[in-house]
Amino acid sequence: MKRKLMVIAGLCTVVALLSLSVFAGCGSDASQETATQSGEEATAEFAFPDEDLMGYPLYRENVDKSSVKSNKEESDGEVQEITLDYKTSDSYDTVLAFYKEEVGVPTQTSELAGGYSRAMYDMDEGGYHTVIVITQIKDATAISVMREKQL
Repeated sequence: MKRKLMVIAGLCTVVALLSLSVFAGCGSDASQETATQSGEEATAEFAFPDEDLMGYPLYRENVDKSSVKSNKEESDGEVQEITLDYKTSDSYDTVLAFYKEEVGVPTQTSELAGGYSRAMYDMDEGGYHTVIVITQIKDATAISVMREKQL
């Protein structure tokens, strides 16, 4: 029971940090990647991390490319943790409908100050723990995804 409470407290902290990172702009910029070809630097097309790597489908419509932040931690060539934070100009209801269709009913929903809403998915599958947070913000929807390898 004590371990379960510690895990829940840890998840609440992760969700709070993920939500804050969307607003604060933390993380590395994933909106542009550069590649060196024949000694010249070329800008690659905007791309999300692979959905297989993230573990679940990602909402990809009307994304504000400048808002995309991601981070990946690896050990011995294996991904241990990956995070993705971004915004879309689509409504909260549209994004939530996508995730309800693709993932199912959210683990938790809540009403925020100002009449905004938040939904959270908290899932353990295939040796990974994944949290998806969808937050309604002014004129946009913020999406945060965190996936970490379980011990």
